[in-house]
Amino acid sequence: MKKLLAAVTVLAVSTAGANTGQLLENPPDANDGQGGGNSQPFSVDDIGTATGTVSGTTPGLLVSSAANGAVLHYDGITGSFIGVYASGGGLSFPEGLRFGPDDNLYVSSFSSDSVLRYDGQTGVFLDVFASGLNLAGPFGLQFGSDGNLYVSSRGTNNILRFNGQTGAFIDTFATGSGLQDPEGLTFGPDGNLYVSNDGASNVLRYDGVTGGFIDVFAAGGGLSGPEDLLFGPDGNLYVSSFNTGNVLRYDGNTGSFLGAFAADASLASPSGLVFGPDGNLYVSGFSSNNIVRFDGATGAFVDVFAAGAELASPTYLTFLGDACLTQVSTEIVCHADGTTFTVNVEGLNACTGGTSMFTFTAAGGAVGEEMCFTLLLDDGGFCCTTEICVTIPDCTPVGLPSDLDGDGIVDMLDFLTLLEAWGSCSDCGNCPADFNGDCSVGILDLLILLGNWG
Repeated sequence: MKKLLAAVTVLAVSTAGANTGQLLENPPDANDGQGGGNSQPFSVDDIGTATGTVSGTTPGLLVSSAANGAVLHYDGITGSFIGVYASGGGLSFPEGLRFGPDDNLYVSSFSSDSVLRYDGQTGVFLDVFASGLNLAGPFGLQFGSDGNLYVSSRGTNNILRFNGQTGAFIDTFATGSGLQDPEGLTFGPDGNLYVSNDGASNVLRYDGVTGGFIDVFAAGGGLSGPEDLLFGPDGNLYVSSFNTGNVLRYDGNTGSFLGAFAADASLASPSGLVFGPDGNLYVSGFSSNNIVRFDGATGAFVDVFAAGAELASPTYLTFLGDACLTQVSTEIVCHADGTTFTVNVEGLNACTGGTSMFTFTAAGGAVGEEMCFTLLLDDGGFCCTTEICVTIPDCTPVGLPSDLDGDGIVDMLDFLTLLEAWGSCSDCGNCPADFNGDCSVGILDLLILLGNWG
C-alpha cells in the first residue's frame, strides 16, 4: 500500500542520552532506495511485527508580565512566545502564580488586592478567589500541605491564609518579628514557611503549622531587596536579590551564606525563580524584560531563554509540566532500506499544515536503542514542541513476498510460478504464492505480485 509522506516541520533533533537520528523530508523509496515524494513503506505484514515504545511531553513556561497585566505562555523547550495564557477579570500587575490542588491557575493581582483564578487548561478567567479584609498588595502565594492558600500581603506586612477550596479568609497566619514588605514565600523541606522580607533584606522562618516566628533564617552576602525564593534540587535555598542583580544561595539547613550563585549582564533586577525540567534555573529580569537561564548545578550563564516586546516587567514564573501532551502510535512502519521508519503522531497536522506522520532514519542505530526528536505539535490551540522518543524496532526486511524464486527480483519467473500454483492450496501453512493468506492462489495474489514487479 502506497502512502504519500509530506514534509514535517522539525525544530531539532535531540541526541543527549539517545542514538543520533535524522528526520527525513524525502524518505527512501521502496523500489530505488533514493529519496522521493512517493515513498512506499513496507507494511507490518511484509516484515513481521514492527512496534516500538513512543512517548512525548514538553513543559510550557508561564510568566507574570506585570506591566501589561497578563500571564504569558512560552514554549518550555525553545523559549518562543506562544501567546497570552491568562488575562482579564481585573488582573492588574500580576505577581505570584501557582497551580492549585484543583489544577487551576491562581495569580496574585497586586494592584487590585486580590487573588484571581483561571482555568488551568484554557486560561479562561473563573473568579476572584480571594480578596478583601487585610489583603493589600498580594505578592507571593503558595498552597500548604493543609490544602489552604497562603498569600504574602505586602501592604499590611503579614501572611494571610485562605480556604483552599472556597477562598474564604481563615486567619492572619504570620506577622510581626520584623516582617516588612513580605514578597516571596515557600514551604521548606522541614515543613516551615520561609518568607522573603524585602523591607529588611532577609529571609524569615515561621512555624508551618502555627505560624509562630522561628528565626531570621538567612541574611548577608549582599542580599538586598529579596523577591522570590525556593529550595533547589540540592536542598539549598535560592533567593533573588533584586537590588544587586544576582541570585544568592544559602545552606538549606543552617541558612549560612554559600555564595552568589548566578548573575549576568543580561539580567537586571531579578525577580521570579524556578528550576526547570532540564534542571536549570530560570530567572525573570524585571528591568531587563527577559527570562535568563543558568546552569542548575554551577550557576553558569546558559542563555537568554525568552525575551520580546510582549514581555514587560516580568515577575514570577512557573512551568506547566504537561503543556504539550500527544497520542503517538506504537506501530512503527519500516521502509525498504530497513533503517528508515514512519510513526504516526496526533497533533502534527494542525501546526505544520502537513501530515500526522514523521519519518526518520536510525543512522546506524542498533535495535533497542532509543532515539529522541523534538517536533512541533498542537496542544489545544497552542503550537508547542514535544520530545518524541522511539525505541528502534527490528525492521529487517525478510524479502519481497512476491519474489518466489528468491533472486531479489519479481519478474516473469515468479509470474509463471504463481500460475502453476493457481487454485486452492493443499497445505495452507506452506503455500508461498498465497500472498494474502486465504489458502488459495488467485487474482488477489496476482495483483500483489504485479504491485511488487521489478
